[in-house]
Amino acid sequence: MDYQNGFKSSYEKEYLNAPLPIEEKDCVKIPLKEFEKNVVYDITLDIYKTFDTRICVVEHNNKLEIREPELGETTCK
Repeated sequence: MDYQNGFKSSYEKEYLNAPLPIEEKDCVKIPLKEFEKNVVYDITLDIYKTFDTRICVVEHNNKLEIREPELGETTCK
């Protein structure tokens, strides 16, 4: 999230009168190319209670991995 420019939502999927997606086939698919490496992303799931987490995509041993950044971290190592 760029706090100076406000919130930007790139992907959204609405589930009406349906259970939350539990199976992978029902989840929102975001192509990996949309993520920059070593950048922290805020992810929010707005349901009965709001769930949010932070992730970053890092390259490790020639593979891309998703990890949770440390509190206050704005770039990933």
